[in-house]
Amino acid sequence: MKPYCDDPENLQPSDIERYPLLVMKPKMLSLPRPFSARACGLFLLVSLLRLGLTIARADAVSELASFSIFDKVDLAQLAKSDVKTAHGPPMKNPRFLAVQSCYVAPGSPAQQIEALRRWDPTRHRELKVFLHTDLPSNPTPANFEKLKNAPDNASVRSFVAATQKLSSDLQVSKDEAKKFSAGTGGGGAMPAPVAAFWADVLTARTKSFVSGGMAAEPPYDHAGPSIRASEEVNGLLREQEKIRRQFSGFLGATAIGRGAGSFTPELY
Repeated sequence: MKPYCDDPENLQPSDIERYPLLVMKPKMLSLPRPFSARACGLFLLVSLLRLGLTIARADAVSELASFSIFDKVDLAQLAKSDVKTAHGPPMKNPRFLAVQSCYVAPGSPAQQIEALRRWDPTRHRELKVFLHTDLPSNPTPANFEKLKNAPDNASVRSFVAATQKLSSDLQVSKDEAKKFSAGTGGGGAMPAPVAAFWADVLTARTKSFVSGGMAAEPPYDHAGPSIRASEEVNGLLREQEKIRRQFSGFLGATAIGRGAGSFTPELY
């Protein structure tokens, strides 16, 4: 499953062969406590309108202004520049931070979503993504085989050490933590017992998400207060009323912050 979203209503074919696409991407983060890996993020990539005519462009810019912090956007200038990014409105919860970005991408929504499906973040070292794979809707531990080939670097070594001592920084539940066994198996940078533990945890969490949405995910209560991903996401959305209202139809059909949705995970 990929952490991207798009509106399937905007994926219909068009007679226009090539046109710009205005994209607004709200990024809402739940800031972790010091030395804690607990964080909840929501990334929504939403196709607003296909822009071919001047009037259509004006409508897209007006719609963007109606729910985002970008109340004044020069579409022609934006098309020539890089991504426009700015902080969103202040949030009541001190752990939450909202960042919004928008940009113009050439091509149709269908072309953009296909490019996202093919995108491999491991090819961009600045992102510090070490492993990437596409998952089916009914995964097994075998789908996480790449964990055994994790690179030998400081980040992976730190992650392995935290797992082996069941650090309080781990985002797992008490029940999940009980399933870890140090074992004696070998392996590369990520020992076989560590890789097997995370393959089982991720497999179970993926299945829970597909069948019951975020609401079905176990809490992060291994150490400290219980934190549920669904409650974090819903808290973020409640603090961003304009965005929540703008995308309520889409969010209502997904498993984001709630039970299983009608969209298949591959769509978001």
